[in-house]
Amino acid sequence: MCVIVDANMASAVFSRPPADDVKPVITWLLKGNGVLIHGGKLTSELSRVSQARKTLVELRRSGKAIDVEAENPSLFATEVAWCKERCRSNDPHVIAIARLSGARALVTNDSRATEDFKNTNLVAKPGGKIYQREEHAALLAHTRGCRRR
Repeated sequence: MCVIVDANMASAVFSRPPADDVKPVITWLLKGNGVLIHGGKLTSELSRVSQARKTLVELRRSGKAIDVEAENPSLFATEVAWCKERCRSNDPHVIAIARLSGARALVTNDSRATEDFKNTNLVAKPGGKIYQREEHAALLAHTRGCRRR
C-alpha cells in the first residue's frame, strides 16, 4: 500500500491535472488507501516541484506520507551509504527508502534506478516493481511489503 515517486516523475504525478499514465497514482494517494514514502534527498527533490510540495503537505496532514529519514536519521544515513556503494544509479537514497520502509512500488522512468530497484540484492522479499504506465495500476494494490499500513 506504499509507493515511492522518483523526482523525475514528480511533475507528471503531482501536476493538476496529472499526466494520464500516472493519474491512478495520485488518485490512489489522495482518495484511496495509498501512502507516499519519501525521505532525505528525495524529499528535497520533490519539494522543488511546487505542486508536489503542496501535495506532500496535504498527504502528511492526512497521514498518507511518511518520511523514513525523520523516523531514524542515523539508520537512514547508514542505509544510504550502504546503497551508494552498490547502486548503479545516482539514486541510492531511493533504494534506501525502499529497504527501510518495505515499499516495493516505484514510479520512475529512470532506467538505472529501475535496474537498481529490480535488483534482488538491493530490494528483495518481495522484489521491487516499477510503475510507468496506467496499465501498471495493479501494482498500487499489491505493494504488500510495506510495513507502514
